[in-house]
Amino acid sequence: MESINLYWQAWAAYVFFALVGLWCWDKMFFWLAKEGDMRRLVLVLGAVLLLTPTFINDKDAFFAPAIFVLILDILGGMHPLSSPALIWLLVASCFGVLVLALGQLLIKKKNAA
Repeated sequence: MESINLYWQAWAAYVFFALVGLWCWDKMFFWLAKEGDMRRLVLVLGAVLLLTPTFINDKDAFFAPAIFVLILDILGGMHPLSSPALIWLLVASCFGVLVLALGQLLIKKKNAA
């Protein structure tokens, strides 16, 4: 039972440092316009890479960051297109772009009014 508590503590620490990494990711693209569409897209893609979880394998209920699972699957000899982590990353990317598009629509509508 104690290992489950450590598992969630590790995830809490990962999410905290992923958010710090996302802040650094945003600062890394300082040369893009602050309120520009491209900067928002880059920020969404960075959030998808850092914050998307996936199951480690089909038998366990534990999950890990999808980008790390994908890298380990590739290093283990698995073809990247057969990795479930890639599906999670693609779904999260589509969801992020959809939310970004809806946000842009609301911003454009607010500026037009």
